[in-house]
Amino acid sequence: AASTWWIACRRSRGPATCATPLNTFCRSDGGYMTTDVYNRHDDNKRYDRHLFRADRVLQSAELNEVQSNVFARLKSVGDVLFREGGIVRGAIIKVDSATGQTLCESGAVYLDGAVRGVPPATITVPTVGVVQVGIYMTRVTVSEMEDPDLLNPAVGTRGYREPGALRERLDTAWGWKSGATSDGQAGSFWPVWTVEDGWVRPKEAPPNLDAVTQAL
Repeated sequence: AASTWWIACRRSRGPATCATPLNTFCRSDGGYMTTDVYNRHDDNKRYDRHLFRADRVLQSAELNEVQSNVFARLKSVGDVLFREGGIVRGAIIKVDSATGQTLCESGAVYLDGAVRGVPPATITVPTVGVVQVGIYMTRVTVSEMEDPDLLNPAVGTRGYREPGALRERLDTAWGWKSGATSDGQAGSFWPVWTVEDGWVRPKEAPPNLDAVTQAL
């Protein structure tokens, strides 16, 4: 029933105008329904794994928790090897010290526990003072309304062409911040390069594999 309400709302308001918060389903009257995406993952409880029982129902919350547990475990390993904002490949910038025009190459950067790709871009940064050039990352929830390929493809079943799980897409983009000012982009920001008075400060060669080198 919840998904029916949500689909009707998305169709009436349209995906371009729907400002639904993450994991919340909106009603046709503009209010919000309770979420039907549950996740009780809590690092403080120290749960190591799920033990699924044959005589109990499978909860959707448990599937989400398994994903969160895996992501947290991978991040704990990645954080030992890389620093947040550490360059793994490419992602070089070239700054015109006179105009502030900055050419940002595509590449791969360690962000929020994983190596993530970033597309090339041209931005303009201030030429006075210290500026952090880095990556903005936004999380976008995608449904079958935006991507019909998410509908159940199992031909001949009762659930054929029915909606299932949502998807979370991560978008990355180059940008800058300097103190309390920025280029105004939305999302979480990870600094990668430091530019001072139009000149790029040298950066040590990434990735940082000191822990592996010492172990070997």
